[in-house]
Amino acid sequence: MNDAKLTNIGLLALRISVGLVMVLFGAQKLLGAFGGAGFNGTIKWMGSQGIPSWLAALAIFAEFFGGLGLIFGVFTRFAAFGVACTMGGALITKFKEVGWQVDTQANAMQTFSGLGFPLVIMGASLALMLIGGGQLSLENKFLKRKR
Repeated sequence: MNDAKLTNIGLLALRISVGLVMVLFGAQKLLGAFGGAGFNGTIKWMGSQGIPSWLAALAIFAEFFGGLGLIFGVFTRFAAFGVACTMGGALITKFKEVGWQVDTQANAMQTFSGLGFPLVIMGASLALMLIGGGQLSLENKFLKRKR
């Protein structure tokens, strides 16, 4: 395989993995699936964390619909932007809770598990935002310019 094919397969794998994770977490928040609180419960919980309801709703929609956009490669850059912003907010919220102060190995793992997930998803989303969905995306199939 040539480099272009490998790059597109890599982008597909990245889109599907990040998108699937976001759809699953978004489904908990939006639909109450997988033991989640559902839309109203999540809005209420996020409000208790000091997050305004309009911002909480935006984050829920970015997780679920942004994840779907990434999986299928539809509005990939826009979907990745929404996911990256949501994970940036999660990172800030979690950082306020755990910070970088680490005293023991147990705390190091707790800090990583708190900050690592949103950091990795945010980084992957930023990469997709910059690179795009690749040739194996629906947007490429339907929006491709005729030569």
